Amino acid sequence: MVINHTSQEVHIDLYPIARRLLKLTKYSLEDVVYALFGIEKLKIGHENIRLFWEDKDKILIEYSLQDAKYTYKLGEYFLPLEVMFSRIVNQNIFSITRMTSGQMVEYLLMKMAYKENMIVPNKPDEEEYKRRVNESYEGGYVKAEKGMFNDIVYFDFRSLYPSIIITYNISPDTIDCDCCNGEKILNHHFCKKREGLIPKTLKGLIKRRIEVKKRMNEVSDEEKKLLDYEQQSLKILANSHYGYLAYPRARFYSKECAEVVTYLGRKYILMTVEEAEKFGFKVVYIDTDGFYAIYKEKIEKNELIEKAKEFIKYINERLPGNMELEFEGYYKRGIFITKKKYALVDDNNRIIIKGLEFVRRDWANIAKTTQKKVLEALLIEGDIEKAKNIIKEIIKELREGKIKKEDLIIYTQITKDIKEYKTTAPHIELAKRLIREGKKVNVGDVIGYIIVKGAKSISERAKLPEEVDIKDVDINYYIDNQILPPILRVMEAVGVSKNELKKDGKQITLDSFFKT
Repeated sequence: MVINHTSQEVHIDLYPIARRLLKLTKYSLEDVVYALFGIEKLKIGHENIRLFWEDKDKILIEYSLQDAKYTYKLGEYFLPLEVMFSRIVNQNIFSITRMTSGQMVEYLLMKMAYKENMIVPNKPDEEEYKRRVNESYEGGYVKAEKGMFNDIVYFDFRSLYPSIIITYNISPDTIDCDCCNGEKILNHHFCKKREGLIPKTLKGLIKRRIEVKKRMNEVSDEEKKLLDYEQQSLKILANSHYGYLAYPRARFYSKECAEVVTYLGRKYILMTVEEAEKFGFKVVYIDTDGFYAIYKEKIEKNELIEKAKEFIKYINERLPGNMELEFEGYYKRGIFITKKKYALVDDNNRIIIKGLEFVRRDWANIAKTTQKKVLEALLIEGDIEKAKNIIKEIIKELREGKIKKEDLIIYTQITKDIKEYKTTAPHIELAKRLIREGKKVNVGDVIGYIIVKGAKSISERAKLPEEVDIKDVDINYYIDNQILPPILRVMEAVGVSKNELKKDGKQITLDSFFKT
C-alpha cells in the first residue's frame, strides 16, 4: 500500500471504525445511522439506481444528498475519538482508522517494551498461527433463569479483566518466572518481584483515565466534551488487553495468561453472587463481569437501591487489589430468556435489548416489529394478554394480505464465493439465478428476497421483492419461520405456549407469571 504523505488531506474510512466501535449485524450506512442517531435514511436498493437514473427520478438526488449528509455526520461523531486514539497510540490518523483495538494495544505494548529495553516478539508465522487458532479454553461464566421479574438491580465489576491482570501481575513475561515460586493458578505462577509489561501498560492507561475524568469536573463544557472522548478511548484500549492476549496473530500472545484471567473472572463473579444471595438478593442472570438480581422480600424501590449500595460497600471491602463492584442501575421489569438473550425497561420506559432477533439482519421486518411491540406490551405495560393479542392481530393481517411487501423481505449476506457453498439456501439459489442472468454477485453482497407459495423447496421459492405480488406470499412460511420463532422465546419465558398464540385461551394475569 502506498500512502501519499504530501497531501494535507487524510482519507478516513468510516466502515472499519463502525465495525470496531459498534456491535451490529449489518454495517451499511443506513444501519449505522439508525443505530447511532435513530434516523431512518432513505433506502432505494442498489438494483434500482439505474432505473431511477434513466427515469431522471428526483428521489436519486435526495438519496445521494442523504449519503453525503449522513457520512459527514458519522465523521463528526467518530473522528474526535479516532484523534484521541492517534494521540495515545502515537500512530497517524490514517493508520489508526484502519486498525482494530487489538492492533492499537500491540503498538502500546511495543512502545512500553522499548522503554523497558525488552525484545519485541515476532509476529507468528502461518504454522504457529494455525496452532494458536486450534487452542481453546473456558471463557466467562454465563447463566440465566428464564422468566419475567419486577424491580431488578444490576451490579457490574469495573474493568474486571484489566483489574485481574493488574492485581495478579498477569503477563507473558511474568508467567512461570524462575525467580519466584508463588501461588499456583491453573498450575502457573506470576512474578512477584517485577511488574509485567501488560500490567504496567494497563496501569498507565487507567491512571491517565482517572486524571482525565477528574479534570472533566474542572473545565468548560467544550473542553469537557474533548476530555470525554479521551477517557472513552482510554477505556476501550484498557478493556482490549485481555482480548489481545488471546488473539492468534498477536506478538505478545499467551493462551495460558488469557485462560488464567477468565478462570479468575469466573471465580470472583461466582463468589460475589454467593455473597449477594446471603445478603438477601436472588440473582436471575449472570454474564462474565456482572449480574442482575431481585430482592427476595418485597420492598420499595428506594429501599432496594439502598440495599444494593450497602452490598457494594460490603463486597468491595472483601475484594483483592484493584477489583471493584459497582451498582449500575435499577430496572422496573425484565425478561430473561436464555444466555445472552434478555430485555429490560428502566424508569423512563427505555427498553434495553440483548441478543434478540430484531437486531439481526436475517429476519424479516415483520418479525422484528412484532417482537418489538410484544416487548413493549410486556415490559412497559406488564400486559401479557395484550402481547398475545398483538401477535394474533399481525398473523390475521398477514393472512388478509394487509401487510406491506417491504416488511416481508429477508436479507442475507453472501459470505463466500457462490461455488464454495456445499449446501443450498434461499439467498444462494437466488444469487445463482442472478449470475445465470448475467448479473454480478460479489462476496459481501446482501441479497433481499421474499418466499412465495409453491410446491418446490423453500430455497427455490425465493424471489426478488420486485417480482412478488402480495397475494403470492407464502403466509404459513412467514408465520412458522419468521413471526413465531423469535416471539415464542419471549412468550414462553412468561409462560405462554405456541398453542395459546394460535387459539383463544383462558385469561392470563401478570401476577401469575412473575417470579419472586
